[in-house]
Amino acid sequence: MHVTSSVIPPASWPARGIAAGVLAICLSWLLVGVQLEANPYGSGTHQQLGLGQCSFQAERGYACPTCGMTTAFTLATHGRLMEAAIVQPAGALLALALAMTAWIAGIIAFTGARLEPFVQPLARRWRSGLLLIAFVLIAGWLTRLAAG
Repeated sequence: MHVTSSVIPPASWPARGIAAGVLAICLSWLLVGVQLEANPYGSGTHQQLGLGQCSFQAERGYACPTCGMTTAFTLATHGRLMEAAIVQPAGALLALALAMTAWIAGIIAFTGARLEPFVQPLARRWRSGLLLIAFVLIAGWLTRLAAG
């Protein structure tokens, strides 16, 4: 009788290097959010990065679909998830997605764990994820417009 081993070999060193790069990128974005102070008006936090006022809002007089993203991202990195979700749900989800990606990348980079059985089903559903992100972004925008 032939028995096959179910031991999964560790991730290759190039894969671990890529994971370390992904970890560094995610952490750098999250650290930017931690360094910012959320604007209490729900938008405009991006101006702390040297960016100008939202030209969409300046020209049209109402919020653009991404208004509040930086503020929500900043609130989420400060652990204020409910406030972040209220300001712009897509910004809160972006911060959570980056934190989860950093966690997974860190596990792969430092332990060599192979998470394909966990990650591949998620990767196969990327179109659904994009649709969900688009829906959340548009729903957040419409909510902002309705609230004034």
